[in-house]
Amino acid sequence: MVFSNEPAQEADLLAERLQEQFPRVPLVGCSTAGSIDGHFLRETGSVVQFLHLDKGEMRARWVQLEPEGSDEAGRALARQLDSPDLQHIIVLSDGLKVNGTALVQGLAAIVGQRVSITGGLAGDGDRFRKTWVYNSEGSAQSETICGIGLYKPVWEIGFGSMGGWTAFGLERLVTRSKGNVLYEIDGQPALDLYKSYLGDRSADLPASGLLFPLSIRTNADDRPVVRTILGIDETQRSLIFAGDIPQGSYAKLMNASVDRLLRGAGSAAQTAVEGMEESPEWVLLVSCVGRKLVLKQLVEEEIEWVESVVQSGAISGFYAYGEIAPFEQGLACDLHNQTMTITTFRER
Repeated sequence: MVFSNEPAQEADLLAERLQEQFPRVPLVGCSTAGSIDGHFLRETGSVVQFLHLDKGEMRARWVQLEPEGSDEAGRALARQLDSPDLQHIIVLSDGLKVNGTALVQGLAAIVGQRVSITGGLAGDGDRFRKTWVYNSEGSAQSETICGIGLYKPVWEIGFGSMGGWTAFGLERLVTRSKGNVLYEIDGQPALDLYKSYLGDRSADLPASGLLFPLSIRTNADDRPVVRTILGIDETQRSLIFAGDIPQGSYAKLMNASVDRLLRGAGSAAQTAVEGMEESPEWVLLVSCVGRKLVLKQLVEEEIEWVESVVQSGAISGFYAYGEIAPFEQGLACDLHNQTMTITTFRER
């Protein structure tokens, strides 16, 4: 499993070397906005991790994003992985061309809630130009989605997801949207309204939008989800997000403090280990590039908070453009932004 800060060409060279040395070992991986190696954050190079199983099984499958969209890609991937003894799916997806909400819904439509799903959307630092995922030939390609299925009922798996962001300002109505594209808020062009909030920082969109995500709720009793900007369309005056912004939903801007983000990471870790009889053997962290930009030089403290709770030496993962996980055990999977999502694994 490879988490890499390198462009596709360098990733292909790494894949060739790994496949020469380990020809029978399946290779999976994606580009990142920072790779996690133990309690260290790697801004350059790649983190390579080998997973050796005693009792369980892992199988990797791949799909390309098709014109039918992200929902159908999720369904196609789930059909390849589905089996009576499938327990969990780890998803590594293209981070710029995918609608993460539709992808998760497509997966869940096939496997239901009997199979848990976690993972994330590949990153490209704060550049938002190109993300890649290794395909079945070990080539780093955009518009690729990989699913890793965990089989046999021997896995003890926990997960937690927590933000630490706080909504502020007026709650506004989403008056025109389609999928993950937001056109109008309160009848005004979404991009214009967003730029008025960002002021001078609007020149740095979409990267500066990571500092001010949206809190979205559809109904009064819904638990809000956070959505981050992935791109802008100056012609349409619209904003492109990592996941759906339903028309008729309500949106608020959000910001964060370092302390709230760190405490959020600790809370997610605590949820992920609740009920586990022993410490996990492997911990997969998928955090958001927006958290990294806020935490700056303190970003490794977020990882250290998690490490102090989970008490596992095998920690890896990446900073992503979107995080896939349930909020906690027993809840349906969702796409998140600006969260620390944690999956803990142990073979019984």
